[in-house]
Amino acid sequence: MTQTPPPSETLPVPADSTDTYIRIQPATTPLDPDNVETHVRRLHRLDSPTDSTGFLGGLFQSDEPPTLEWLLVGNQDELSYYVRSVPSDTLEALEGALRGLFPTAYAFERVQLSRAHLLSGESASQSAETAPSEAPAAIEYERHTSHRRDWQTCLTPVAHFYESEQTHLPLTSVTETIANSPYPVVFQTLIRAKPDWSPELETRRLALEEGTDTLGGTLTNAIFGPPEEGVDHLTASDEQRLRELTERDPRHSFEINCRAVVGTEAPGETTSASPTAVTRDLATAFTHLNRTTYELAGRVLTGEAALDIHKDIEAADFRENTRNGGS
Repeated sequence: MTQTPPPSETLPVPADSTDTYIRIQPATTPLDPDNVETHVRRLHRLDSPTDSTGFLGGLFQSDEPPTLEWLLVGNQDELSYYVRSVPSDTLEALEGALRGLFPTAYAFERVQLSRAHLLSGESASQSAETAPSEAPAAIEYERHTSHRRDWQTCLTPVAHFYESEQTHLPLTSVTETIANSPYPVVFQTLIRAKPDWSPELETRRLALEEGTDTLGGTLTNAIFGPPEEGVDHLTASDEQRLRELTERDPRHSFEINCRAVVGTEAPGETTSASPTAVTRDLATAFTHLNRTTYELAGRVLTGEAALDIHKDIEAADFRENTRNGGS
């Protein structure tokens, strides 16, 4: 696949500034799940190389972890991968972690691009006579949980997808959808290290064991007293929650925003598909990750709501909460 972002006048067009990105050309060599886990931990520890010693260093040092932006930009003709870090002074450490994460067959290159060019695919081949024939569409992924704190449980581990040749990696569904799309797609993932939440995990574990994880359980304990020691009072779902809590590593978790926009141009051809149809295909890309009480779902957006997602992608704004459901 070529490396030039696809042409479109309808994807987000931010201010014309230049940023440094790591462009990655994938190869057919599969990733090693153990290696992925090891180097993702390195991503969690990315720090700015700025000297923070002394009074002035401590005064201006930010406690905010760097945000990593992953972009898949493409359509049925081409697909490109771009990664950057904000602030950019963590780029050196980011590239080192990525080179360890991916097989040596993957090609890396640093490129200096304007965000306007990267996201909107400005190209000399774009026809001035081309006019949008479809409404733009966007998608935002949200977590759906059975209980408001079930984000603390697990999604399906990455290693599961390497155990069977019949199971595709979730990202494969995304790349296949983009590769079959007549419209240009920008798929953005923002990743930020989450501070250690070990105390929250321990509080949840105790609440499940003591039967106070829900309002009903708390009231029951207040009226009839706590469960007798040695008496099995846990439901099957709570036993599963406890098992999944033991699988979590609260010291190396990430907060993630994931969204995409689909342009309105299908250069050089007539198609019966629509941008909304492409986003609907993307909506189910991560269903394989869903587990017992924790799911990821894509919310398809059009009109003004789609334009809001466009703006978020332009600015690489990190939304603090993309939760829907749970109690």
